[in-house]
Amino acid sequence: MLIKELKDQHIFFDNGAAGAYWLMKQINKLNTPYHFNIDKTMFDHKIYNSQAWNLMKNNPEYLQQHLGLMHGYTGILMAYK
Repeated sequence: MLIKELKDQHIFFDNGAAGAYWLMKQINKLNTPYHFNIDKTMFDHKIYNSQAWNLMKNNPEYLQQHLGLMHGYTGILMAYK
């Protein structure tokens, strides 16, 4: 359901799939009754098939504008670490 709610461009840490994935991983590390069954392949598919990811590969100017932690590709990499 979460993956369907995220729009195509919402892949970054501050507004999309990478941030949701990271947050769910962190919650799973806590000693709480809450646990997420995370399907990493769904997140991978959402990110790698997005228009934003394609722009990063094909448009150096777009890539340069989206290198940051919160709204950029660095945040995606951090979320998957």
